[in-house]
Amino acid sequence: MRFFRKLQEDMEKQLEELMSMEDLEELEERLPRFVTPSGFEFRGPFVYGYYMTIGPDGKPIIRYFGNVPPKEGETEEERAREIEEVATRRVGEIVREPVIDVMDFGDEIVVVAEMPGVKKENIDVSATERKLTIKAKPYGATVDLPVEVIPDAAKATYSNGILEVRLPKKERGRRERLSERKIKIE
Repeated sequence: MRFFRKLQEDMEKQLEELMSMEDLEELEERLPRFVTPSGFEFRGPFVYGYYMTIGPDGKPIIRYFGNVPPKEGETEEERAREIEEVATRRVGEIVREPVIDVMDFGDEIVVVAEMPGVKKENIDVSATERKLTIKAKPYGATVDLPVEVIPDAAKATYSNGILEVRLPKKERGRRERLSERKIKIE
């Protein structure tokens, strides 16, 4: 019990310090800062992470999320340059990749994306036979689909911050190529 009481006291003390700040500049000074090799300086937050699922074939699938994804073999200098590019965009243009799960249910592929705080009418979803694109400020992502789908027959729903897109699989042997199609969210 003493541990939790001490933890609560520490949290209350930190909140009091935050509330006593005279202006936002003082708060900004407490944010993490980053200086690139070119000398450009900016402050966070920057989000990066990954999650792992097991695909239908039993192999692990690792997906990254956040606003500064790494690139394989990227050096520290290249990473800093990319972070600088992200940071110099206007705040409204910074895109966060939502947490996305892709599931294969036999005759259809289901893509679920977590996008809290977004209004349904502000979400744009489109698909080709092999890719699904989701845009809803501040979120955005392009998902590679595991099999070819029929974009014209896709259905999407959005409720409580969760977007669900159902894409029927394309039958084997069908040769026609379809261009990108917008998907209406019900």
